Amino acid sequence: MLVDVHCHLLGKHPEEPTLQAILDRARKDSRNVLELAHRETDIQACLGVHPHDAKSWNTETATALEGMVQDPAVRFVGETGLDWHYNFSTREQQEQAFREHIRLAKRTRKPLMIHTREAAEDTLRILEEENAQDVRGIIHCFSEDLAFARRALDLDFYLSFS
Repeated sequence: MLVDVHCHLLGKHPEEPTLQAILDRARKDSRNVLELAHRETDIQACLGVHPHDAKSWNTETATALEGMVQDPAVRFVGETGLDWHYNFSTREQQEQAFREHIRLAKRTRKPLMIHTREAAEDTLRILEEENAQDVRGIIHCFSEDLAFARRALDLDFYLSFS
C-alpha cells in the first residue's frame, strides 16, 4: 500500500519582512491545517516549525505548538529537522528547534516528520542523542545514502521516497 505522508496544502508563503509576520503566518497556517483536518476526515495534520523558520522558535511558539499537537487530528510532530543547504536559520537555531520538536513528540507520544538536507550526520546524531526511536517517525523526501537509511531504519524510522 502506498500513502502520501506529506504535502503542503496551503501553498508557499510570501516573503515576510519581520519576525512578527513570520509568527503570525505560522500561527494562521497551523490553525488552518488543523481546521482542514477536522473538516476532511481523510486528511490528518502534521504541525511543526520547518528548519527554515527555526529562527522563530521561542517559548510562545513552543507553547502554542504543544497545545495544537495534543489535538487527535494531529498525527505527526513536524516537519522538523535540519537544512544546511539554505541556512535561512542558523545551525544553532535549527538544532535547538529540532531537539525541542523531538521532546514534544515524546511528551505527546506522536511520531516525527523529519526534513534533512545536506545535514545527514547531524540529523542522525541528534535523533540518536534524543532517543527519537521512542516515538519513531518518517524521513520524508529521502535522498540520502544506504548508510543513512540503515541508521534511520535502526531507529525505527520509515523512509519516504518522493
